[in-house]
Amino acid sequence: MGAYIACAAELAVDADVRLTRLWCVCDGRPDHQSGRGPHQLEGGMIMAASWALKEQVKLSGAGISSLTWDDYPILRFSEVPPVEIELLNTTAPRRSAWAR
Repeated sequence: MGAYIACAAELAVDADVRLTRLWCVCDGRPDHQSGRGPHQLEGGMIMAASWALKEQVKLSGAGISSLTWDDYPILRFSEVPPVEIELLNTTAPRRSAWAR
């Protein structure tokens, strides 16, 4: 079974793009109501933001030059904005995406 998710991000743009807030609403499976569901959603949003805004492998004439964490740009804890997760638990029957 799947889940329906809507996410939004608020950004500040000047010399750099910075996240100021993230939101997520999830109408998901009952296990999303457990303690691990919200953490999975939050972690996924932060990872996706890091991929989009920061992460890249740097190349030089000799090949890959970002060989350590110091050389690899990634969203740092100090750059993670407040994240709000809202879990819905509707009882509407769902059809599989494959059944369409």
